[in-house]
Parts: sequence; C-alpha cells; structure tokens
Amino acid sequence: MPLSSIQDYCKLNLPGLTRIEYLPTAMVDRDTYEYLVNSEGEFIGIIEPIGGAEWLTVQVLPQGRGWSESNQAAPQGAYYPSRLTGLVRGLRPAVSLLLWEMEEYRYLVRFTDRKGAAWLIGSMQSPLDFRADADTGDQDGGLNAYSISFFGDCVRRAIGGENAVLSE
Repeated sequence: MPLSSIQDYCKLNLPGLTRIEYLPTAMVDRDTYEYLVNSEGEFIGIIEPIGGAEWLTVQVLPQGRGWSESNQAAPQGAYYPSRLTGLVRGLRPAVSLLLWEMEEYRYLVRFTDRKGAAWLIGSMQSPLDFRADADTGDQDGGLNAYSISFFGDCVRRAIGGENAVLSE
C-alpha cells in the first residue's frame, strides 16, 4: 500500500479532550467481544458490557486533561505506552472509596477529543490500569481535586471510528 502525506489528514489542532468513558474488562461480554479494525484504521468491532453493566463516565476539569501515546521498540515488536489523564474536583470520602476500588480493575477506555473524534484505548489483550492521586491545593483558589490516569502498554495504537463513539 503506498504511503500518503500526513498533511492530507491533519486539520484544526485543538488540545485536550472533552469526555472519558471506561469499562472494566471484568464487565466485558467475552462471547460477543471482537476487536476489528477496517482498512482505513477505524474500529469496527464489538465491545458489549455484560448484562446490567454499562460504560461508566467521568467528568474532568478543563485543565490537566489529556492523552499521550508513544512508540517503543521491543524484540517482539512495537508497543505503545498510553496515558489518559484528568482532574476530578472535590475530595470526598465516597469518591476516595470508589477510586480505591477502581484501582483493582483493568480497563478499556474511550474518549472524545476537542475536535469531536472518538477514540478507543486498550483491548482485552492489553487493558489499561487506573491510578488516582489526591491534592487539597496549597492556597486559596488552588485545586481540591483528584488527579486520575488510565495507563498501560498497548499492543496497538489507539483507534477511532463510529463504533468507538461514546454513549449519549
């Protein structure tokens, strides 16, 4: 397949992301799960939650939210360290308990960037871990918030496409 110029695909560059959804791999219906990508690099597979479960959403503050992915070489082939971060305001005991419980799972994550493109990160073969740190801030106007991150070494780059579209 001949290569195309990257410039053919580059458009308006708005940093950051607007929405994060996550699904623990323990809640993925493995009978219907299919990780498929079409020839244009779009996700066309199936990721269905098991009965009663659903993709979960987290609202993050405008600052401190982002996604990064790099390419690392290894003897068995490339892998892609990925990290999705955000700030969740308001330290509360119930949220601390939930975040502690979340650290016990591994995740598939989807998000929408500020251009409106939906992305999927992770797979059942290389899911993401979760971590949260708390900070009260050190002055008036400082953030009283949790810094959250989903991270991991993925065997594929993050992908987009209609089937990666987030719930309404």
